Amino acid sequence: MNDFQKHTSALVGEILKDPETYNLEGNYTDFSIEKIFLRRFSHVARVALAKKNKGTNVIYIKRSLVNLSLGKSAADVRQQVLDEYRKTVDIYDHLRKYNNIFTPKPVGVFPEDLTFVIQECPGTPLGDVIEKSSKLWSNPRQKSIVVTRLNEVGVALRKFHQRPESCDLPMFDINKMVQYWEIRINKIMKNRKDLLRGLSEKILLYLQEGTKQIRPQDLKQTIAHCDFSPGNILVSEMGVSIIDFTQVKPWSKFLDITHLYHCIHMMSYKPFVDKQNIRTSLDSFLDGYCGKSLKDHILFKLFVIQNQLCHLAYLSSNPDRDLRGKLYTRYLARESVKWLRRNLGE
Repeated sequence: MNDFQKHTSALVGEILKDPETYNLEGNYTDFSIEKIFLRRFSHVARVALAKKNKGTNVIYIKRSLVNLSLGKSAADVRQQVLDEYRKTVDIYDHLRKYNNIFTPKPVGVFPEDLTFVIQECPGTPLGDVIEKSSKLWSNPRQKSIVVTRLNEVGVALRKFHQRPESCDLPMFDINKMVQYWEIRINKIMKNRKDLLRGLSEKILLYLQEGTKQIRPQDLKQTIAHCDFSPGNILVSEMGVSIIDFTQVKPWSKFLDITHLYHCIHMMSYKPFVDKQNIRTSLDSFLDGYCGKSLKDHILFKLFVIQNQLCHLAYLSSNPDRDLRGKLYTRYLARESVKWLRRNLGE
């Protein structure tokens, strides 16, 4: 048993002495560590708690790591743990009034151990559902499930953004977008100049012209998830679960909308995927949020291009070693550039 497993076992033993204090309902007789995730900046354990009257309750224990190379001390990480747990509590309190929207239920925070604990949410990762149900050979019912689930995700995101404190937030600084685009373009040009040959100046001109169309009210910020990707969204017949609030901060709502839009669009380039069903599902997602007219909004267009630049920067700096991976990466990059050109109006 390694140190993290020992830490997890001791912590769970402490929680089960008085589960009510930690927002856990029922009596528990035992527990088992189902899985350990060893990540770069944290260790996470999935733990099943056995109930006395049968059944289980699953919790996640996340312990952050001190990485001095990033210039963060133990005190900095401790504050980071507290901040992330507070976000989890705030979002849980905000969304718990909705019967079909779920977020991790807070269990407890242990700042001295750089650890916090949450309950598992119901559902299957959205990406897995899309991958399984949007194949060319998927039956109509499976394809309709994806469309329905994406609509529910749009509704859930809109409610996630409807926070009372959003009224007091400062306006979004469009200069942050300008700086971000320049950094990503420079990175792509450094690694794969051929990808943006003849395009870099057009991209910056599009941004310059686009910012002239932005109205002051368009820059209103909300509390954004900032990593609203298929892996952080779980779906089921019960509803939609939103997880992982590490990056939550004030930002434009279009960041979340277009990030998921871009991620799902990129899935249409996978083999044997029904591209039309992906397009229908994306429209359903926008309808759930507030309507397909969002695609005509200048900030939607600008953030979509920002996502494309970010993706191209990633592809250009993370080359695959094996031949199959290299060919697929080259294919994705080529298709991404085609989509980028279409969005630029070429």
